[in-house]
Amino acid sequence: MARQYPDPSRTNNVFGHPDVVAAVKDVARSVRTRFPFAPKVPVGELSNRTGGQIPGHFSHQNGLDVDIFYLHQLPAPVCLHGPSFERKDPATGRWSVAPGFQLNWNWALAEAFAARRDVKVIFVGGLVKRALADWARQNVPKKRRLRTLSKLHAVFCRAPKGVDMQTYRNNRCPHDDHFHVRFRCPKDSPRCRGPR
Repeated sequence: MARQYPDPSRTNNVFGHPDVVAAVKDVARSVRTRFPFAPKVPVGELSNRTGGQIPGHFSHQNGLDVDIFYLHQLPAPVCLHGPSFERKDPATGRWSVAPGFQLNWNWALAEAFAARRDVKVIFVGGLVKRALADWARQNVPKKRRLRTLSKLHAVFCRAPKGVDMQTYRNNRCPHDDHFHVRFRCPKDSPRCRGPR
C-alpha cells in the first residue's frame, strides 16, 4: 500500500503563525486559479502547538516554516514524507528529476511564494531547482524569473557521514519531495526571532 502524505502520523505539527497560515492559503488559491486541474497544494509540517524542536527538523520551531509538497501528475517513488523526485538512474549513474514532476505547476507555486515580501527563503532540492530554472528560462520573463530564483536556495543530496555516495538511497535526499518555505518575523511580533 502506498504511504499517504502528508504523513498522518505526524499531524500534531500543523501549527503556524496566523500570517503564515493565511499566506499558504493565498498561495494555494492563486495556483489553483492558474491551474484549475492541478491537484490541491499538499501542506506538510509547520510547528507543534507549543513550539520547539520536532523530529526530523532543525527548524520548524516557531511557526514560520512550512513544508509544501511538490505538485505532480504521475506516480513517483515515495520517500519519508512524499514522492521523491530526485533520483539516481541505476543504468547511467546520473542524477535527474523523475518523470511526473510538473515544472509549470511547481514554478507557479515557487513564484507565488517568492513574490511575497514576508517570505525570506525557499529551500528546494538542487536538481529540482536546476530543472525549474531551465524551464523558466524558456517560459518566464527575465525579471519574474530572477525574482523567484533569488529566493530559491538549492539543497543537494549528501551522503550521511561514513556512508559511501554509491550506496546512498535516493529517498534520503533533503527537499527532494517538498519546498521548505521560511517566513520573516511578522512586524507585529517584536520579540520574534527567526530561524538561523
